[in-house]
Amino acid sequence: MLAGARFRPPTAPPINWSRVEDPTSGSAPVVGVAAFTPPHLVVLSGMPEAAAAALGTELGAGPDRLPGVIGPDAAAAAFAAAWSEATGRPAHAGRRERVLSLSGPAVTSDRPAPAGQSRAALAEELELFTDWCLEAAHGAGLSRETARRSVQQQISSGLLRVWEHEGDAVAILGRTASVAGVVRFNPMYVRPEIRRGGYGRALLGEMLAELAVRETVICLAVTGEGNSAIRSLFESFGFRPAGGLSEFRFD
Repeated sequence: MLAGARFRPPTAPPINWSRVEDPTSGSAPVVGVAAFTPPHLVVLSGMPEAAAAALGTELGAGPDRLPGVIGPDAAAAAFAAAWSEATGRPAHAGRRERVLSLSGPAVTSDRPAPAGQSRAALAEELELFTDWCLEAAHGAGLSRETARRSVQQQISSGLLRVWEHEGDAVAILGRTASVAGVVRFNPMYVRPEIRRGGYGRALLGEMLAELAVRETVICLAVTGEGNSAIRSLFESFGFRPAGGLSEFRFD
């Protein structure tokens, strides 16, 4: 979020940051952080349940009417319970996601690439790929403005790849820049009528190979809990489960 802040337009609402400290620790007092950008959900980092509960209580006493929270399962649940108790407003469990991580060499595959070739996304494809990004994130509450800004950032940075077949874009895969040695893949989208044709696999394989040459990184992917197809694809390259994310909505 910090790395992407320079792409935010001046009219965008500010990101409100909170941090939770452990006063008994002198060497590393910060045990968690949170970010809130109205009207979106509060985003939590990993943190102890007690820290998340303390943050939920404090923000519940503040002036902002928060719409909800998303974060690691236990932290999000503790925050939601404390915030609900502080405000008297109920919290309802919503979308769940699974985190996948790859911290070593990817598993290579001898599967042949599908017809066509990969290329960088072009500026004139911004609106089309924003549509695809929103379809890929269906159910996540992503606004078009946020999706468009993310896609625009990836295109301008050369981080959104396209698989092209007979002159038509058929699939995309994007990633973030490496931040503190971590890269996240998102979005991945293949046109519905040609899914299971190996296009997403080809893009992911190329991008993982490029990362292996350039830098040592931890690669992350986040999928909807029920999206077994995407999860199986990433796991075939060596990604492994690394916890879950839970969303809670506040009435």
